[in-house]
Amino acid sequence: MEEAVNFDVLVLRQYCEQWLPAKEVMEHTVFKTSQQIQDELSEIVDMSINDITFDLLKQGYKIAINPEGKPAWIMQCK
Repeated sequence: MEEAVNFDVLVLRQYCEQWLPAKEVMEHTVFKTSQQIQDELSEIVDMSINDITFDLLKQGYKIAINPEGKPAWIMQCK
């Protein structure tokens, strides 16, 4: 089972290669929830929202309130 976890994390990290963790909300900040990331990856890997959240925190991503008033990851395009 550990191989599956490592595979999931590998896929998520490859996905995150297109996004840098944003330090603060700025004009070009992209907001993504763990649910949105899960949906985007759903055709490749079956990963829980908690696993996505845990790994993004480990990678240094931060959470802020998006324009809809909900918490989301703040990212910037590479």
